[in-house]
Amino acid sequence: MAIRAVTDRRFYLRYLLIGLVALGFACWAMYDGMIGYPNENVIRNAYAQMAEEGREDEWKDYAKEQGWSTLKPERPHGPGDIAMQYIMAGIAGFASLVLLTVVLRSRGRWIELDGDRLHASWGQSLTSDQIVEIDKKRWRDKGIARIKYEQDGRKRVFVVDDFKFVRKEADEILYEIEGQIDMQRIVGGPPELPPGHQVAEASDAAKPTDEAAA
Repeated sequence: MAIRAVTDRRFYLRYLLIGLVALGFACWAMYDGMIGYPNENVIRNAYAQMAEEGREDEWKDYAKEQGWSTLKPERPHGPGDIAMQYIMAGIAGFASLVLLTVVLRSRGRWIELDGDRLHASWGQSLTSDQIVEIDKKRWRDKGIARIKYEQDGRKRVFVVDDFKFVRKEADEILYEIEGQIDMQRIVGGPPELPPGHQVAEASDAAKPTDEAAA
């Protein structure tokens, strides 16, 4: 029976949210650089001119006529301030592009184990007899296992990531594929426990012992 792990909805929703926040910040910074800061400089320059002419007491009436705030303006924004807004807009815009691209590319993706064949929606495919090593150094902390294999005379890597894909099925896939290879090929961490066994162990560990209860 084939085991398929689809993209975890929480994964791309998280990236979508962060990407939209970054996009919003980029638009805000761009607005300040193009419109906000120049408009504020008009107000501040007008106040500075009135102050230089000794007409500060007329500021409130003049500001009301123009529809501006009657509060005393702060110092004008210099060219460096405006340039910084464009820089921040560029950085945030690029970050949002990367994050939203990850979201678009991850939707509809999956990995599947069918017998001894592990394959993915993007066309990558291998069989268990091609596996050279399963590197689990980042599995415990990051949920990333790198399956190294040889195919057509080339070394390749298939990544199982239980952060990107639904954890239950991703863990089952890794457990099943490990059962089809020599255990000595598993490095960086112990072989996976049978599905459900980890949950049971965690539940038992959470229960107080008789001594602790006493």
